[in-house]
Amino acid sequence: MRLSRGTRTAAVALVAAAAVAAGVPPATAATDVARDPARDVVKVAIPSGDESDAPANQTVDVTRFTTRHRGTRVRLVVEARELGDHIALQLRIRTPRKSYFGYVENEGGTVFKGLSTKNGSAVCAGRIGAGVSPSADTVSFTVPRGCIGKPRWVRTGALASTGTSDNIWYDDARRDGSFDIGSIRLGPRVGHN
Repeated sequence: MRLSRGTRTAAVALVAAAAVAAGVPPATAATDVARDPARDVVKVAIPSGDESDAPANQTVDVTRFTTRHRGTRVRLVVEARELGDHIALQLRIRTPRKSYFGYVENEGGTVFKGLSTKNGSAVCAGRIGAGVSPSADTVSFTVPRGCIGKPRWVRTGALASTGTSDNIWYDDARRDGSFDIGSIRLGPRVGHN
């Protein structure tokens, strides 16, 4: 039986309303841009673990986090107020089937990167792309969609950090002034385009 155009439109609207009512966020366009307030870095003292605000730290102060889910890749870009020589980025990518954990670390110009599953198994070693641009104050991370199951949508999050022997500074790209190293906040579903 073929439904009329009006009936199909009503059915789609009903399903979308039910998904929203159930708390399931719909997939958005192929790009999501999260703006994070400036000066919301948190400092953690070592070894006490005492936390305090650190608005003067610019090197890990995330101001913008972009997720692009297009073509054959998922690309994540973190922008900071003033990127330093040493930054570590922890990334989380959630798909309909799995969660993945990525990292990018810049140690004075040498960039380390990787992606793993929740149980720590490496994914697509050698096929992950990462770049650090101090002049643009950005860190990028690119993963082929095939490495993460060619998902219909992804949800992403990022936590930037840097440290010394006395302190570690953190900024979650989707939280204002707080962080949870074990639970990087995820954004909305970003559909594939």
